[in-house]
Amino acid sequence: MILKNSLKRIMILLKAKYSFDKIKETEIVIYDKTGSEIFTELLHNRKYFVLHTRFEKINIKIFLKSLIKYGFKWKPIKYIELFLECLKPKYILTFIDNNINFWKLKNKFNDIQTCFIQNGYRDNHLDIFNLNKKLSEKFEVDKMFVFNKSIASEYKKFIKGETIVIGSFYNNKFERFKKMNNNILYISSWEDTYSNLKNYEEYLLFHRIDFLAFKLVSNFAEKHKLKLKVLGRKLNYYKEEQFYKNLNKNFIFLKRNNDRKFAYQAIDESKLTIGIDSTLAYESLSRGNKTFL
Repeated sequence: MILKNSLKRIMILLKAKYSFDKIKETEIVIYDKTGSEIFTELLHNRKYFVLHTRFEKINIKIFLKSLIKYGFKWKPIKYIELFLECLKPKYILTFIDNNINFWKLKNKFNDIQTCFIQNGYRDNHLDIFNLNKKLSEKFEVDKMFVFNKSIASEYKKFIKGETIVIGSFYNNKFERFKKMNNNILYISSWEDTYSNLKNYEEYLLFHRIDFLAFKLVSNFAEKHKLKLKVLGRKLNYYKEEQFYKNLNKNFIFLKRNNDRKFAYQAIDESKLTIGIDSTLAYESLSRGNKTFL
């Protein structure tokens, strides 16, 4: 396990981009690049710094200082904590609500206000609410903006802080598109990676469910003469598209892109949206679209 973790850390460091930027104190830190554009829109001219917690970008000065300080006990989180000590923010915000390291920040930085916005569907099946039974420590986040009261209740079981129900931030951002086409939209749940045997079993189960669901949807679309579209899940979509083409070639594959507006337009313009386990499918329901889950 130690060797595996060491190799994983080495691979992360080899892939990263390195920076020699001078670090300045800032009022607001955005924890993780994912979803950081949300805060960019909200904060306007407020000073903030985006902290790359997945090590896509590493500050050499902070990295070397963390290595010297912790030596063989060095962990990625030590680099992040040292970075925050140098930035001295008043607020730390994130769109990664299911990040345990973020939940722990309040224990070390008690004077800093922390806040997360929920960015996806959460449940207790191989997800964070299943972790609740295994976690031995309590966590704290000052403000938790969540989808609904049920999610708020689950988070409150193991995270101290105020929960505020806002629904899906992205879903709220885009008004409903009124144009409707005569097509069925199938939201892909395709996955091609797994980390252990248990995950592999889940991976196979998901593929079987996807296989059966897509076959049924394909037959339904053909019978009722409806155009079938598949909304891709992966940015690297070739294997995903081929998976569905092996089942049925008579559909239009919509490649995933980083423009969220594109996805909401796709569900709003469809006569029927179908998904197995997708945040977007639940958002489709909330937008008043005919949706099958």
